[in-house]
Amino acid sequence: MVKAKILFLITLMFGSFLGKLFGADVPTAAYKTTDLYSDIRSKILALKSEKPTDTDATRAIAVLIELGLPQAVVTLVSYDDGGASMYFSSGGGIIGAGELPHPEARAASLKLTAAAPSFVSLMTKTEKFPLPQINHTRFYIVTPKGVYTVEVRSDDLAANNSPLFPFYLLGDKLITQIRLIDEASQKAKAPSKGS
Repeated sequence: MVKAKILFLITLMFGSFLGKLFGADVPTAAYKTTDLYSDIRSKILALKSEKPTDTDATRAIAVLIELGLPQAVVTLVSYDDGGASMYFSSGGGIIGAGELPHPEARAASLKLTAAAPSFVSLMTKTEKFPLPQINHTRFYIVTPKGVYTVEVRSDDLAANNSPLFPFYLLGDKLITQIRLIDEASQKAKAPSKGS
């Protein structure tokens, strides 16, 4: 229970951090997305296995965890090669987090995609890819046999009231690694006080 409360606080803090990025506090009925975001997201959801004989219906080529915040959707993407990125529906993102020199992010991404087959049974196969509702989290698992999805209330995940909680936790660990990479990058770009 303590872990769930800590996770909920982290989620709230992360939402606040993203709110500052977007500069908006008012919930909207529908998300406005940039063309670039929509294009990248569509391409990820259409990924196919590089091996034509790959028939494992549950192996994850990619995992998307989409957080429906009041200001925008945050799409976390994890690839089966350890690559990871985070995109914002209002534009921008943090790309290439699973590449060198970021071994912690790569390890977190590989754990997320490796765990995905255990959660496919909780999802429905789909050919439609809606964004999550506000205050909901939507999961997508892209497999060689199609895409699976499910959407749950973010509060239920934060309170550990969903069987997807362990999967969500793995995604949260990857988000933390991406945030740390971004903070280090921003700090490196900031002018020094002696300049």
